[in-house]
Amino acid sequence: MRHAERTCRLSSNALALVLPGGPEAAFEARSAVRLLRRLIGPEQLPLIELLVSELVSNSVKHGGAGPEDPVRLELVVSDQALRVEVSDLGPGFRPAPQPTPTPDRIGGWGLIMIDRSASRWGIRHGGRCVWFELERDGRTSTHSSDGSRDSPARPATNRVAANGI
Repeated sequence: MRHAERTCRLSSNALALVLPGGPEAAFEARSAVRLLRRLIGPEQLPLIELLVSELVSNSVKHGGAGPEDPVRLELVVSDQALRVEVSDLGPGFRPAPQPTPTPDRIGGWGLIMIDRSASRWGIRHGGRCVWFELERDGRTSTHSSDGSRDSPARPATNRVAANGI
């Protein structure tokens, strides 16, 4: 069985990872996030690991990213914000207003967690890329009309690019 080509680029404030989809993708993405643990900080690291796991799992489950398909994770940390993007080659989606969660609901919590935790979030490339930002000072912003917290601006940082998606 052929696997998507794995690439990883790391700089002082950024990580760009292309990894094969499939059942190990979320674990591998979480492990890669830990490469920037000192810069992310112990307070935000567990949350970032959780949200990255959710988005990568969505790429596998809803985007159909199997072992032959690439999933791209990009994480950039600046003094102002921490930004994460996860993209795949799946069909994409449009975010809908999230239903009120109930404790007995199984699954479907990923975007609710993103919405409640992130300062801003949204989609790009027809819903094949989901991104979120967390302000470093804890500020939050308001929702956009599609249910996401959308801002096209990116933190001013040295971005790295990965081959792939």
